[in-house]
Amino acid sequence: MKDYDIAKTSGQCSKCERQLAPGEEFVATVVEADEEFVRCDFCTRCWASCGDEQGPGVFGVWRAQAARPEEKKKLFVDDELLINFFERLAGA
Repeated sequence: MKDYDIAKTSGQCSKCERQLAPGEEFVATVVEADEEFVRCDFCTRCWASCGDEQGPGVFGVWRAQAARPEEKKKLFVDDELLINFFERLAGA
C-alpha cells in the first residue's frame, strides 16, 4: 500500500495568496501533479473565478472553514480503523 502525504491547509488562498480569516469558508482541492497529490486551497472568490481551469488533474474537491484559534482540533479516525471499515464493506 502506498502512503500519500497530503498537506494540511496552509491557511491562505493558493491563487491570490490572501490569508484566510478564521471561520471563512474556502474550497480545498487535491490535484495530481508529477505523480504526487498536492493540496491547494482557494478563497471562494478565486474559486468562482477559476471555473473549469482546474482541469482533469483534480482528484478531490471539498468546502471547509478556516480554523478559529480557540477551536479544539478535530480527531480523524486512524488508518487501521478506516481500512477495517472498508474491508468489511467489500463483502456487502
